[in-house]
Amino acid sequence: MFDLIGGVRRLRGQAARRLPRVQRRRRPNLAALTAPFVAVAGAAAVAGLVLLDERRRTAMRRRMEEVAGSVTASVHTGLNRVAPPVASETKRD
Repeated sequence: MFDLIGGVRRLRGQAARRLPRVQRRRRPNLAALTAPFVAVAGAAAVAGLVLLDERRRTAMRRRMEEVAGSVTASVHTGLNRVAPPVASETKRD
């Protein structure tokens, strides 16, 4: 009985030496797993910043148009006013 078990162990050892070594599976790299999530988060952040910037530009444009409209109205009312005559001092000898 022991001879049979010993023979099986010996055959198994010989077979293991002749076969190429099988590499053990390594755990996946954490950086490789998180890279797609980081890329998607970065793209979402850039899109959010672009949208916020566009909203700021629109608000700024609206304010500039209001200021330009009030300046234009002010200039038109100033042109319609009659200015008092300016007294000029001319010395005549």
